[in-house]
Amino acid sequence: MTYAMQGKLALAIQVYAIAEQNIDLSEEEGLYLRICEARTSQYLEATMKGKDQERLESSVAARHYCNLAVTRHPKVVTGWATSGILYTELLEYEKALEYFYEGLKLDPENQKIHSSITTTHSRLGNFVESAKHARKAIEAEPEVADHWYSEGVLRSVAFHEDKQAMESYTKAVDLTAKARRTNECPSGYTAQYGWEDVPKNNKWSLEITVVEESNGEKFGIPKARLPASGEVPGVIQPNLEWTDRTSVIVKLRDVTLEGATGIYSHSSSCTVFSGGHKMLSKIHSEFRSNQNLQVKKIMEPVASILQQNPGNFYHFVTETFARFLYLYENVLNKPEHSDMKVIVPARARSLVEGFIVKSMGFPSSRLIWYDPIEAESVKYFLKEVYIADWYWPAEHDLHPYDLSATFFSPRKILQKIRQYVVPEEIRSKEKKPKLVYITREDASVRKVNVEDERELLVRLMDLVGANNVEWVCLEGLPTEKQVQLLADATIIVAPHGAGLTNMIWASPGTSVVQFPMKPNNDQCFAYLAQALDLDYWNIPQINSYYYGVYGRLTPEAINDVLEVVSKILH
Repeated sequence: MTYAMQGKLALAIQVYAIAEQNIDLSEEEGLYLRICEARTSQYLEATMKGKDQERLESSVAARHYCNLAVTRHPKVVTGWATSGILYTELLEYEKALEYFYEGLKLDPENQKIHSSITTTHSRLGNFVESAKHARKAIEAEPEVADHWYSEGVLRSVAFHEDKQAMESYTKAVDLTAKARRTNECPSGYTAQYGWEDVPKNNKWSLEITVVEESNGEKFGIPKARLPASGEVPGVIQPNLEWTDRTSVIVKLRDVTLEGATGIYSHSSSCTVFSGGHKMLSKIHSEFRSNQNLQVKKIMEPVASILQQNPGNFYHFVTETFARFLYLYENVLNKPEHSDMKVIVPARARSLVEGFIVKSMGFPSSRLIWYDPIEAESVKYFLKEVYIADWYWPAEHDLHPYDLSATFFSPRKILQKIRQYVVPEEIRSKEKKPKLVYITREDASVRKVNVEDERELLVRLMDLVGANNVEWVCLEGLPTEKQVQLLADATIIVAPHGAGLTNMIWASPGTSVVQFPMKPNNDQCFAYLAQALDLDYWNIPQINSYYYGVYGRLTPEAINDVLEVVSKILH
């Protein structure tokens, strides 16, 4: 096994550098390709760990060696495929596609390239082309879970075919579970979806406590409030009537915890848990068939708030922190559990310390940090673990947004987050008119042209008053200042992005004006506004794909924003 395969990238790169000085032309192809792959892996690892200097250096080196690999050996498919992956990660999607299609000329049935093209076209908003290649990848390798998962994402996000998407997601999870074979489970595992059927078939030795049971009632308004210009083709408007979820506390016994996002499995019943967020879990990519990992045992009862994307501000505040509050009120704050520890995501260390330790006053000595890097070589055996989860009631009919809505926490806990974090003196004080515009000028995606954004700012100041408008970039701003800033707002205007999560600190009745995505495939902020009793609007004229940019603001688009703000003021 090479150093690169062992994950020792720095050492592998040193060895390759020595080899390059003594290279034989007959071996050149393999060496440049290996350096290209190693440098690309180094770039991805540096990006994940936030090492900016190493990220820059490795990206430059990766470009150089990937270019050498394809120019000197243009008949080798792997060079084109690896180079395409590199440029996708560098957000240079058009260039990535050039490399991928060159590779397909050499190997038209290459499933790895078809899968990569699926991702790249999707990021450009070319969903029809993306779907074609997703299906080709499945046809080439129908037993590969990642292909089914990619198709599920497309069906849900791009085409709003959620029942079909659920079939693809389920296939991905089932394939991965079945492929996991151990001495205890020689035939593989099965996936346990959700909690509603568990009491009928309880193989897990678990207990379920219902915290809030959904009564099926809806909340919100029938449709989004828009400017007079109305809807825009391709921008799907959100349905803002929602059914709340049923929330539960689950106690699992004798389970294994593994994977970067925290996956629970039970070897006695050969079961892997998929939970209330079942279709968006990372089981398909993290529950591997070959798991010769070191085992760490925790024999005392613990709680866990692990999930996917915990380092993202939206997912941490509205999901991870929501899980903690459920556990805090129902388990951790009870006298009999006064010393119980909580497994928390190391990837969200600053957020955990800010919200759980500082805002809640929870002792840091009661935290067990779960490191996704360590999870590559270690798994935990938990004698007893408490988790919080939520799911749609059984009678709830799917509508086109429910797979996105698995991200959405129950309404009551979102309102409690505001109560716990925003001091009473701020929540109760009388508000003066104040418009806060949240810019994404420092972001790589979904940002508005800076000059046009400044023109919009000047027009808003003319309308609302110069002293009543604040333009903020929340990147790097301390959490306390973000809370204070948005708690004082009466109108919030922003493009889609994690910064808009800060509406959670605003008082009921505060107006939220969002620039949506195209199609409006992720309605988390529309839902959040409704759950918090905020006044939600959106501006269809200003739209972007998830990995795109909003770009230039036309005079008509700026007038739409001004019209909506004027209606709110009067």
